[in-house]
Amino acid sequence: MDSIFGRPGLGMAKTIMSPGQTGDQTINSPMGSVRFESGSSSLTVTNSLVTEDSIIILTQAANDGNCNSINYTPGNGSFTINAPNAPIDEMRVDFVVLN
Repeated sequence: MDSIFGRPGLGMAKTIMSPGQTGDQTINSPMGSVRFESGSSSLTVTNSLVTEDSIIILTQAANDGNCNSINYTPGNGSFTINAPNAPIDEMRVDFVVLN
């Protein structure tokens, strides 16, 4: 089924980080992806759409033998993604910001 934007699926602006683009990022889109560097346990996404009351949906988009859960802490203008067990390899995390 086409969306109201004439394409299949949900037609929202997104920013996807390519392999090798790891760590903290500035992404002012309602959805996107970031990548943890191997061995890193947190990263910050600067995003002008985020407030302390934002709901952020995260999806771990990689199978990593060490990291099997992620969580976040929202702030005004950014959110931090935490990996209690740092990933062994570079790991992609997809997000959607809801206000």
